[in-house]
Amino acid sequence: MNPISHHDAVSDILPAGARAPCGAEAYADVEPLGPDCIDGSQAGLNRFLREMAQLAGDDSAALTVQLGEIVVIAMPALEGGMTIAAQLPRGGTQRVRQPAPAGCELAWHADLGCEVMVRHLGLAALRAEPDVLDALMDSAAMARALVA
Repeated sequence: MNPISHHDAVSDILPAGARAPCGAEAYADVEPLGPDCIDGSQAGLNRFLREMAQLAGDDSAALTVQLGEIVVIAMPALEGGMTIAAQLPRGGTQRVRQPAPAGCELAWHADLGCEVMVRHLGLAALRAEPDVLDALMDSAAMARALVA
């Protein structure tokens, strides 16, 4: 079995004639993250989410990550901290077999045609970059458990 290179995988979704950036070129316009990017502040958390979104090719302040069949969107919360929205796989509300986990709520997103699990995390729980990434992974696992 021949492994597919990053370039081959990306080139399938690019317009004809476009070239996928490789290596350092892919990140040339993104400032490197410092060792204390979040630094315990809301401004640091906002900066980290924006920089991670830029690494993913998005100019918004929201970081969107697909983890298996779950799409997780992390964004700064207006009241501080971070809000995570996890889009459950399409298939209607009958697929959700249990109540939302503690600290989460479920809502139907009519435009997307799926349930969305919403979770808010206060700034105290997000002191460093690994805390944010763990929260994304945990949220995806919680959403996946709802349809298991």
